[in-house]
Amino acid sequence: MLPLPPGLTAHHLEQRAEEARAVAAQMRDALAKRMMINLALSYERLAKHAADREEADKRNKDRAA
Repeated sequence: MLPLPPGLTAHHLEQRAEEARAVAAQMRDALAKRMMINLALSYERLAKHAADREEADKRNKDRAA
């Protein structure tokens, strides 16, 4: 697997999802709101993948030690 870019952590992506949900909650246009919610869901999926990757990297580091 490719390494995660610096600063792109599961925590960072989870924060982005929260921000997108907060923006969506303030939107009045139904289509724009739905798009923002979909963006939040995408950030959540990316956060899950990043968390899995961080855990795998940690396990590999522990094995090498």
